[in-house]
Amino acid sequence: MRLRVLSAYGCRFVGQGLTGYRKFGVPTGGPFDTFSYRLAVGLVGGGSGDVAIEIAHSTLTLLAEGPGVVSLVGGGHFIEVNGVNQPPRVRVAVASGSEVRVRPGGPGCRAYLAVLGGLTAREGGVPLASEALESGHVVSFHADCRLAQTPWPVECKSIRVVGLEKPFQATVTPHLNRVGIRLKTDAFALPTEEGESRPVVAGTIQLTPGDDVIVHGPDGPTVGGYHTLGVVATADLDALAQWCAGELVSFVPVDRDEARFALTIRRSEEDQVLNWLSASLR
Repeated sequence: MRLRVLSAYGCRFVGQGLTGYRKFGVPTGGPFDTFSYRLAVGLVGGGSGDVAIEIAHSTLTLLAEGPGVVSLVGGGHFIEVNGVNQPPRVRVAVASGSEVRVRPGGPGCRAYLAVLGGLTAREGGVPLASEALESGHVVSFHADCRLAQTPWPVECKSIRVVGLEKPFQATVTPHLNRVGIRLKTDAFALPTEEGESRPVVAGTIQLTPGDDVIVHGPDGPTVGGYHTLGVVATADLDALAQWCAGELVSFVPVDRDEARFALTIRRSEEDQVLNWLSASLR
């Protein structure tokens, strides 16, 4: 089976990301919203490292040149099959000749499209192995399942930051992509010049000589010379992917122990959902 791209903008293939190459200046990459990616892949029976399509507040239209199964998870988008809206966070079977369209809508900014059998970028289309099912068939779950109870996207307007000296608020600007997100704030005295370049990671918050705060994304630089305010706690990194222009975001200081505890809780909640999902698809 092949999925032929009819139109696409603001979309890209993402996998688990690269590790161990930052010392060579290569960012980790991977999905901006890790859990949405993992859940999308999990809904079609995939595992860690499978390729999905990340759609950032844009439209993606595909033509199914064979039967298959797709899923869409994340914020800011809806999925249609032949013009019919499909429920969120379910597996949707697609017949050969069907048009699959992902369009902007709802809260959030980024969503992930995964397919049964995985994706492989190749000239002329995206081939995948899949089951032959009837068009429009939806494999859903019981009304009391964890997926139905999970708020989506995960709302986190208060971002925990390690190393931050004082809480502050900032407004998200239209300049937001996988490299970084710019925000406006008047909470700090502006530095007059850049400092010495230091290593930075996804979630590093820096203050520019202008009036912007920059939060680095998964494709951001590996070093930066702007004044560093702190680093977003790992438990809150996924929330950055769902920010939209005009949103007011609060940043609050936490210490390393608080950040580690928050990550432990977050990972436990994610594992419960993914383990339940894996058992349900057997």
